[in-house]
Amino acid sequence: MISIVLTGLPGADMRRSVLIGLFAALGSLIEVAMVLVICFTAGDLLGLGVPAWTRPVTGDATVALIVLIILLIVKFALGWAANALSTQVAGAINDALADAMYMGMFQADRNESGNAQRDDEAKPLANQSLAMLSVEGVKAIINYFTGYIPNFVQVMAMMVVTAVTIIPLNWAAGLILILGMGVLPMAANASRKKDVAVQTKQLKQYEHVGLRFEEALRGLNTLKIFHADEREAERLYGDSEGFRRITMAVLAGQLRSLIASDLVIYVSVILAAFIAALTGSGSPEALMTTAIVVIAGVRLFAPERQLVYLTHQAVVAMKQGKAIAAALAVGRNGDATDEVDNNTDEANNNTDEAAQPAEAPAKPQPLNINDGIKAKGLTFAYPNGFTALRDVDLDLPVMGHVAVVGPSGSGKSTLVSLLTGERRDYTGSLRIGGVELRDLTQQQLIDVETPIRGTDHLFSGTLRYNLDPAAHGYSAQAFDNVLRGVDMDREIAGRAGDDNAYDAKVGPQGGNFSGGQKQRLVIARGLLRHTPIYIFDEATSAVDRDHDETLANLMTVLAQNALVVTITHRLAGVRNADQIIVLDHGSVAERGDFDSLLARNGLFAAEWQEQERIENTAAGAANSANSTNSTNTANTIDSTEAAR
Repeated sequence: MISIVLTGLPGADMRRSVLIGLFAALGSLIEVAMVLVICFTAGDLLGLGVPAWTRPVTGDATVALIVLIILLIVKFALGWAANALSTQVAGAINDALADAMYMGMFQADRNESGNAQRDDEAKPLANQSLAMLSVEGVKAIINYFTGYIPNFVQVMAMMVVTAVTIIPLNWAAGLILILGMGVLPMAANASRKKDVAVQTKQLKQYEHVGLRFEEALRGLNTLKIFHADEREAERLYGDSEGFRRITMAVLAGQLRSLIASDLVIYVSVILAAFIAALTGSGSPEALMTTAIVVIAGVRLFAPERQLVYLTHQAVVAMKQGKAIAAALAVGRNGDATDEVDNNTDEANNNTDEAAQPAEAPAKPQPLNINDGIKAKGLTFAYPNGFTALRDVDLDLPVMGHVAVVGPSGSGKSTLVSLLTGERRDYTGSLRIGGVELRDLTQQQLIDVETPIRGTDHLFSGTLRYNLDPAAHGYSAQAFDNVLRGVDMDREIAGRAGDDNAYDAKVGPQGGNFSGGQKQRLVIARGLLRHTPIYIFDEATSAVDRDHDETLANLMTVLAQNALVVTITHRLAGVRNADQIIVLDHGSVAERGDFDSLLARNGLFAAEWQEQERIENTAAGAANSANSTNSTNTANTIDSTEAAR
């Protein structure tokens, strides 16, 4: 089963896989040759009859030993070369697929759940499915190109090896072994269609169980509140039991195939040995030939027996490879998605197709930000028909601080998704550096933009790892600068001490930091990138008022050398912005600086006054609570003293 979809995946190289198989076949040829040398040399020493054409080697034990050593060295060299090639193939596929799948998360046509989806696609992949593909799917693809394909090539070559080594000894025995090699796949695949159907069903059940478990885990609090956790546990048990049963069915199918293949192997070897002994009329030379047929025959069938087992793995690889191809849109002309089919017939019939590896696309040129960001008549509508942006015009400079504000549902988040390239199916024009955004690759955008969101992730580990997850090797001075910029330097030093501040522990999802501290650490991490565009998407939503001024000053300094775009609902953080754009129901309602918008007494002024009122009320309530607590504490102390 050679799949054109798998051969087109990033990192796939059929030529290397074929070469690995040829090296393995040559190694098998050398093994059989060593068996011949050992058997005929021993036979000659014991006075048994050996073919005359072997005497130049087997007639002298010293020569035979030298030949064996040479063959052994060549065999080890071939094995080393095959292993080295296999490691290279595995590394290339792993790196290429990991990069492609990571970049695939940022495709322009991803839906709200974060999954790529074409207009004609029935169902998007869930995050858990993508996670499974990125681990087990990649592993299956690697096994396909380092195990199945080389083994398939080796099996094809073993018929030639049999013809070269056994037929010169006894043509009838050699033909029987070759015939057995041809019959073995038919015997092993007698129930292949059923086995493939069961294995496909098992993969679907595995994915279903994973999704259900993730869903139950995420909703565990809700399940406990409504006393539904036991019922959900029973449903999970039922799903898991179904998966266990179908896994047993898959293993039973593999066992049936192996039993059928072993039956063909043993019958072929026994029949070949019987013919070799019968045609030799019991002569010593015939006995030697019979022994060689038995010893070498089993070894000649070994790759084909292994292929029976690897065929089941190949079915898994083809299934998951097609899912990966669909998720990544590998077929840039739509081929990958058109190839994807969940039914068993396609997996069963997709055989004997060979294809050259897809050529890697040319590396895009770096984007030169010399014209800022400009939008003209920018409009975006979701697939359900909701229009989030209507005829938006923007003219953002190369450097400066531009804030985008507005009430919930005004289109701020949609604008961010367009600016970062997460969505590209807009109408109108949106140009970055003079180039239409839909024509830019995601890598070009990543090189010039640093999006920082209030919901960005902190990883379990150390502060150093979170600030430099890609191990760029930033200096301590660089860490100091960004932490000082977000007013976190003293807090971090207080946690771990000045000597090992960057080894301060960060809990899962930054759980040992407050919401505001986590957001400031995320901002500090983004500042290390030094890109010409920074996009802050609700990046300070959890930051307290005490640090608003610090971050506002940071934006001002940053805007002296870059374009800073701040999307926020908190207006206090954009007082110093050079330009404020107010969105309302997807359109630009107002624009100007802070003072001019307040003087206009429009939507922005109303939002500002409302936020001021709420925050002042909250601050007053907090002060009142503190005063009450202080009074109660004082009264308690006085009462205690009086009692004494």
